[in-house]
Amino acid sequence: MRAGYPNSDWQNNEQVLHFKIAPYFWQKTSFKLFILIAVLFTAYIIYKYRLYHYKRIEIELTEKVEQQMHELKTQADAFAHLANHDQLTQLPNRRAFDSWLANNFNQFQDEDKALSIAIMDIDHFKQINDDFSHLIGDKVICEIARLLQMNFPDEGYAARWGGEEFTLLFPHKNAEQAALLCENIRLQIADYDFADIATGLCVTVSFGVADNSKVTDYDRLLSNADNALYSAKNSGRNRVFMHNKGCMTPS
Repeated sequence: MRAGYPNSDWQNNEQVLHFKIAPYFWQKTSFKLFILIAVLFTAYIIYKYRLYHYKRIEIELTEKVEQQMHELKTQADAFAHLANHDQLTQLPNRRAFDSWLANNFNQFQDEDKALSIAIMDIDHFKQINDDFSHLIGDKVICEIARLLQMNFPDEGYAARWGGEEFTLLFPHKNAEQAALLCENIRLQIADYDFADIATGLCVTVSFGVADNSKVTDYDRLLSNADNALYSAKNSGRNRVFMHNKGCMTPS
């Protein structure tokens, strides 16, 4: 630096001045680095938040799907139960009984194993409806179903055939063995006090029993049991009758 007066020459002495111009804070490298880190951190936070948000949505959707699947399964199970069980007694229905018999009959035949079937009919059921009402008749059917479940062997299979008829399966039992079990059930029902349902109400049942010893298909087995039931009813009811073997119940 040199100095001079106005309208005169510059002086020869020189001076050196040192000065430094400080940048604004936003011009500093440290600030720029801070901004960069802040931007990156904000982007990371936004990323993590959105990831968390999507995870929450995924969890909620998964829970909703699982809940709907559970509801659908529950509904399907209910439909399956309704399709295979009698609504009044909650026993398996004719469809379930036919399915079991159709699926297992050939196996019992091939393995030469005994299989018996019984058809049980409530005696004079129309008279019960006429004398006491259809509501009482329904209660009688339910009580008979309950007594069947209480007195039926564990390996057996009982179903409501329709109306006042029930079907009973006795795996590994011939006609005589099945008839003895039916006779026990018949006595339990005949001795049961139905007064709680209606005063003066007495209920008996009849059985027709047949086994697979001389049949080639399950339709014939059912037909034989039905014929035996017809004989039991024609012989006075309240008895167990075996196909081609006569009456099990003592006169």
